Amino acid sequence: MNELRRKVLLLAVLSGFILVALIGVTGVQLKKAIGEQHQKLASVKSNNSIMYQP
Repeated sequence: MNELRRKVLLLAVLSGFILVALIGVTGVQLKKAIGEQHQKLASVKSNNSIMYQP
């Protein structure tokens, strides 16, 4: 009984670590994607302001 409980606890801890790692990686990728999108928007805005100067 004690052995089974230890295995279940170990499995729970490992799956928790994996979940945290996955969330961290996804967060970093999301941040990078948002940053790239922001740069694209900024470059489009600067191009427009250069083109539409009177």
